[in-house]
Amino acid sequence: MLRVVVTVSAVACLNGCSCRPSDARAALVGQYRLSWRNGSNCSGRGIEDSTLELRRDGYSEQRDHFKDGSQFLTAGSWRYDGKDGVLLDNLRVTTTLEIDKNASATPAGLIVKWSKPPNILLNRDDDCLFVQTQ
Repeated sequence: MLRVVVTVSAVACLNGCSCRPSDARAALVGQYRLSWRNGSNCSGRGIEDSTLELRRDGYSEQRDHFKDGSQFLTAGSWRYDGKDGVLLDNLRVTTTLEIDKNASATPAGLIVKWSKPPNILLNRDDDCLFVQTQ
């Protein structure tokens, strides 16, 4: 019976399900770069580059660079919600979770897509996400 459960789980993971690592919080620690496609909410906000760092000690840092030359550094803290989410106490986003130079830093809950490397989605319905770089 145990062999069947393990086999079914392994096949499900290979077929593209979201497989959470055994130490999910540790897997989230690292540097992320914003990635988007044309037509996404990110493409219309003048963003040139954005990075998000999640440190082991719970500290977070967001660095945004916009096409007009403006830059922002937003520091805060983060925690893993124990399921498939990252909770940040200070993220520079609009109320619709878009990165915008006129946005204020605010608490935000983002969805983790457990891939290798993990991705952090700004919006489930948009191709605008942070992809882990290290």
